[in-house]
Amino acid sequence: MPLFSRRQSSSASAVVTIGTVVSAVNTNTLSAYTFSSVSLGAANAGRVIVVGTSSGGGTNSTVSGLTVGGVSAVEAVELQHQGDAYYRSSLWIAEVPTGTTGDVVVTMSGSAGDCGIIVWPTTGASHCAYATASDASDAGGLTVDLNVEADGAIIAYSACDAGPGWSWTGLTEDIDETVDSGWHHSGASAEFESASTPQTVTCVPPGSSREGLIALSLSPVPPAGTAYRYFRLNITANNGHARGGSIGELEIFAGPCEFPAANMSSNTAPSPLVASASNEESGLSAWEGFNNSNSGWATQTSAGVPQWLQIDLGSGNDIAPTSFSITENSESPSTAAPKDFTLSGSDDGNFSGEETVLKTVTGQTSWSDQEVRTYTI
Repeated sequence: MPLFSRRQSSSASAVVTIGTVVSAVNTNTLSAYTFSSVSLGAANAGRVIVVGTSSGGGTNSTVSGLTVGGVSAVEAVELQHQGDAYYRSSLWIAEVPTGTTGDVVVTMSGSAGDCGIIVWPTTGASHCAYATASDASDAGGLTVDLNVEADGAIIAYSACDAGPGWSWTGLTEDIDETVDSGWHHSGASAEFESASTPQTVTCVPPGSSREGLIALSLSPVPPAGTAYRYFRLNITANNGHARGGSIGELEIFAGPCEFPAANMSSNTAPSPLVASASNEESGLSAWEGFNNSNSGWATQTSAGVPQWLQIDLGSGNDIAPTSFSITENSESPSTAAPKDFTLSGSDDGNFSGEETVLKTVTGQTSWSDQEVRTYTI
């Protein structure tokens, strides 16, 4: 899966539609499973593929990677089944706009005794999960609650060591089959015209040993907006500290999807991301404001304001933002947190007058340690 998506809808939000659901199994003990020429439904520029997978037996291994038609998927939720680390399930998401069939490759961290997959092709969905949930209570029935937006969908996957014979409530069963003699799986899904907060999903597996349930909801692609490659947070006042700029984490959202979608490990990694700032303290570099850590970017202790923090998503990775969030930096006192600031977008990254101010925020005082504040654009 690409790190980013510039896909936008038309003037209104899309509707998530689930296509024909298919499955495949392999009973061999392997460290990588290739399911060849799996049906992916009709090619579509907005097609998002969800894959549920599980394995039983073998060694204590997890799925370390999954590709659909050569496109890397991102793991949305993973579960170790009750009572046995050798039995796990996970749901993965990939944007796969081309091809009516494709190989699904499941790569394990070690060897597994078998592997099963269930594949849900969707259109109109954002390329990340809106909500996820799991249950491995091993009590003869499994239940999760998920929020789902209007025109969204829920997809769920369950496995255990007995079956087939699942019973689902809240969703419609798609697949119910044997993976191997000691491992079985089932999948269910539904589209939702109206929002539900939350929607309860229950399944009763045919056995009560090593059972597990994982689920995710998908939101419709948000209405189209102007997309930008570069984003700059410009801080014009903080809460009184001589250190001008300090951010634990800056996250930009397009609908439910967060950008950057990958955690940075330097100012230029992973490619094509590039982080920069007007000033950096040693050990608190620009990229650390984009690495999913509350210990982020900060300027030198007497740098003063104004200061800025910037992210370049890379060529072809423009997004139309709908909101952004700021996390207070645990490495700095709260008086260094931003008080007045703007978020701007640019096509060329010059920020010399061509940029668009997306949001102006003032009067942000009394930050608590590692507090997160979100702002709608």
